[in-house]
Amino acid sequence: MNGEKAGRYVITTLEAAGYSAYLVGGAVRDYCRGVTNRDIDVATSANVEDIQTLFTKTIDVGIKHGTLVIPIMGIPVEVSTFKGQTIEEDLSKRDFTINAMAIGKDGHLIDPFGGQQDVSKSVLRTIHNSDTPFIEDPLRLLRALRFALTFNLIIDHTTQIHINHHAKLIHNTAVERIANEIEKMTKPVMLRRDWKRLFSQPLIAELPFVFSDEQISNILKNYKKATLFNSPLAWWVYVLYQPSHDKMREALNFYKRSKELSKNVLMIQQSVNDYFEHGWQDWDVYRLGEERLHIAMSLLNDLTKGNFDATFWQRKFLMLPIKKKEDMYINGKIILSHYADLSGRELGRVLDQLEKDVVAGVLKNHEKALLDRVEEVLNK
Repeated sequence: MNGEKAGRYVITTLEAAGYSAYLVGGAVRDYCRGVTNRDIDVATSANVEDIQTLFTKTIDVGIKHGTLVIPIMGIPVEVSTFKGQTIEEDLSKRDFTINAMAIGKDGHLIDPFGGQQDVSKSVLRTIHNSDTPFIEDPLRLLRALRFALTFNLIIDHTTQIHINHHAKLIHNTAVERIANEIEKMTKPVMLRRDWKRLFSQPLIAELPFVFSDEQISNILKNYKKATLFNSPLAWWVYVLYQPSHDKMREALNFYKRSKELSKNVLMIQQSVNDYFEHGWQDWDVYRLGEERLHIAMSLLNDLTKGNFDATFWQRKFLMLPIKKKEDMYINGKIILSHYADLSGRELGRVLDQLEKDVVAGVLKNHEKALLDRVEEVLNK
C-alpha cells in the first residue's frame, strides 16, 4: 500500500462514519507540483475521541492540538481535527496559500486562496497577504525561507516585507524548533543563486551562529560551482562553520544537536584546521572515514575557491590498507587467546598501536605479523 492509498483509506473510513475528511498539506501542494510526497496529512470534522474509536491503532503526536497518527499497513497518516467548523475555515488558518488546499475523496481540489496558481507561478505568499501567520507562530518566518529555497519559489513582495518586519520574533521560538527547521532547509544541490537568496535574507542575521563566518559566507554567495549536500551532517558543518573549535562547539550546544552529530561536525572542522596548519597524513584521512572525508574535502574545496586536490586525497583514502579498525586481521579476542592476563587498558593500547602501524604502512595486515607486533608493543 502506498501513501495515496493509505490516505484514501483513512478518508473513506471517516466519511463512512459520517464525518468530513480531506487530504491536506504537503501532499496536496506536491500533487499540484506534479511530484509525490510521502507525508500524508488528513483534516477531518471528527474529534480525537471519534478518530480513536474508528481506528484500532492510533499514535499520540499532538493530541492536545487534535492530531493523531494512524499507521495503515506501515504507512503513517497524520489526522487532525478541523481548526474551525469547515474545511474552508481550517484552510484559512494555515500559513501559505500553497499549503492551504485540500482534496476530497472524489479528487476535487478545494483551493479558496489561489494556492494552485501560486504553485504554477512558483510564488510563496501568505493567505490574504497577511502577517498574521508570522505573529501567531514566528517559526513560519524560517519556514518561508525553507520553502523558497527547497522548492525554488519566489517570495511575494508583501510577504517578504512581513518577514523582514517581524524577523526579530524568531527569538520567541524554542531553539529546538528552529534547529529542526534549519535542518529541513538543506537541499541536495546548492547553486550560487541559492546562496545569494539565502544570505540576502535579514532573518538569517537573527539566527545565532548561523553562517556567521564572513569568509565562507562571501565565498559561497560568489562561488560559481554547486555545493552538494547528501546528509544533515554536511549541512550543519556548513551552517555553523567557523575556524574557532570552541565557538563551533558552543554553536552545536546552543542548537542542542545530538552528541553523535556534534562529535562528527567538530571532527570535520578540526580536520579542516589541521589541513590548513600542517596538511594531512594518511592517519588524518583514515580517522575521518569516507563520509566525513567527503564533507571535509567539499568544505576545503569551497574555502580554497576550488584550489584543493580532492582527487589526490580520495585516492589516498582508497589506497589505505584498512578503512576501519574492524578491517584488521586481529581483534581483542584473538589477542586475549594468546595473552589471557592482559588488562583492558593494555589491550586497548595494543590495538591502537597496531591500527596506527597498519595505516602507516609499516605493518602488514596479516595475523602473524600483527601478533609478532603485539609482543613488541607489550615489551616496550
